[in-house]
Amino acid sequence: MKRVATLTLLGLSLGVSVGCGEKPPPIIQAKPIEKEKAPDLELKPPPKPEASDPEAKKILGEMLAAHTGGQPDKLASLRECTFTRKGLADTPVGRLNAVWKRDLIWPDRYRIRLETSDTAGNKTTQTYALKGDAGWFQLGDDPNPKSKLAAGVVANVRSQFHEDCVTLLAVLADPKTLVARAIDEKLNDKLLTTLDVWTPTGDHARLGIDPQTKLLTRVVYVGVEAESQTSSYSVTKELTFQEYKEFGGVKLGSKVYVKTRSKALGEWTELTVEIAKPDPKVFDGP
Repeated sequence: MKRVATLTLLGLSLGVSVGCGEKPPPIIQAKPIEKEKAPDLELKPPPKPEASDPEAKKILGEMLAAHTGGQPDKLASLRECTFTRKGLADTPVGRLNAVWKRDLIWPDRYRIRLETSDTAGNKTTQTYALKGDAGWFQLGDDPNPKSKLAAGVVANVRSQFHEDCVTLLAVLADPKTLVARAIDEKLNDKLLTTLDVWTPTGDHARLGIDPQTKLLTRVVYVGVEAESQTSSYSVTKELTFQEYKEFGGVKLGSKVYVKTRSKALGEWTELTVEIAKPDPKVFDGP
């Protein structure tokens, strides 16, 4: 039987792959994740401007300075790095312990290794990667074969790559990133300074910044989820940062809640970052 793997990365419709003679993992009762609440509305990105708004660019610069101790040049090292988030993932089979490791080289190489485990110790490992326009996946580890990804899943992985690049901040410091003022939005009772940004690849995200600390507090964007190997759909995703940890002189959100506008997706409580260029061979596919 041909193996099929689909995933919804932070959407967590995690496609646990099942082949001949394999049994799916046991269903685990999911528990609600405590999270910040935002208006239950889908994001509609505004038209991309031709140039950055000066006021918005100033606010973005202040945010980057707050994360880097006034030295935004430190963000350049995060364009090529490896980072891992550990926590809990809400999946169709319940809430699972999760360790997700990413390797990235901006702008076109990315690999994410997803390891999930239930309370009985049953583990599932899947790896997805992009190299240019091509994508591949692998169930388990070597010597298991790698297979090419169909377009529907490639779009999903690329959407996750965009999310990770924004949360690592480096792409926001790129001179080609465009920024505009948006209507300020509340997170619980706090009014956040809100910006719309477009990265050099044209991807959009809405940033919510704490007006006192100047730190990035929320990211909202329209992501892509894979329904199958051939089809995908759009969904609004939201990340809220509760704690920060410093790596290489850069404060990054270390405790993160992830949700769509209607359901929880994950609670990530531990972050580690290796500030070194990944081995280019890890991105090689079949």
